[in-house]
Amino acid sequence: MGGPDLLLLDVQDLPDARPADALARLEALAHAGFEARAVIVGGAEEVPAHPRLARAEGPRAALEAVRAAPGARVLVASAAPGGGALGARLGGRAAAWWPTAAAHGSVPWWARRAGGALEPLVRDARGPCAVALATAVADPRAAARPRLPLWDGDYVLVPAAPSAAGARAAVAAFAAVADAGDALDLVVLGAPCAALAEAAHARGLGLRVHAAGRATREAEWAWLGDARAVVLDAGALLPAGLVARALAAGAAPLVAGDGAAAAALRDGLAALGAHASAAAAGLSAAALARALAVGAAGAAPARRGACAPAAVGARLAAALGGARPAARAA
Repeated sequence: MGGPDLLLLDVQDLPDARPADALARLEALAHAGFEARAVIVGGAEEVPAHPRLARAEGPRAALEAVRAAPGARVLVASAAPGGGALGARLGGRAAAWWPTAAAHGSVPWWARRAGGALEPLVRDARGPCAVALATAVADPRAAARPRLPLWDGDYVLVPAAPSAAGARAAVAAFAAVADAGDALDLVVLGAPCAALAEAAHARGLGLRVHAAGRATREAEWAWLGDARAVVLDAGALLPAGLVARALAAGAAPLVAGDGAAAAALRDGLAALGAHASAAAAGLSAAALARALAVGAAGAAPARRGACAPAAVGARLAAALGGARPAARAA
């Protein structure tokens, strides 16, 4: 057997990046019919032993892996536009960018660096479609264990640290529906956000708006699975994988934010089967009330399967089919 069709450079440049995400992308590529291996670039978590997974300590080592696979097409999975620094150094190779951020936030850490020149694997009229390629795979060991609820009562979840504007919008929408149910709370995961506490106290909701801190991936699945609705802030750095996991958990998604980034995220959610009234309306009291009414019903089965490796593989096959090596086509 020859070398791989595809070499995936999986850049761990998002706060929640894990080696498991690279394995999920490899699984999606396998469903698309491609033999691939992945090189993880950066990241703090130990890389598990796997025949198609390796680590490169930095861009130079990653480029050495590219040179060692001269016949492979290269995919750069990264939050940075165009594949970032690696994308800028792959001139002359058949390469493409696999975007991993569903929203970039106002000033991401890599915004001051030179972007890459690679074209995204999938795009629409609004730009790269990171959500279309986001893969959600639950840990089978966690799924097999009994799961206790993490919160006593119903809650609306903000699963990643919001921007200041996103925090204020979430609290404002929550305030308008809070009177409908005394047991309903707003829970925010991720790093502390001063704007969240300020907005909650200003509206007299200090006891019903909670910053729960960072969550492990296993705990995140539990938070998402029990939430009445999930607020995704297009004004923050939002991993596409988190959006995929929210859909896979059956959550009713809402988008906080205005402008092109929020519109693109809503379009991506709608294309993956998110309930139209929740995804399209944006973050308002009326939209949150509708999401609470829909909950995990409505289009939940479509949402749950939209980001499975097989579904992502079908979209990858369409994106990569024209460049597939002739030797594999036979």
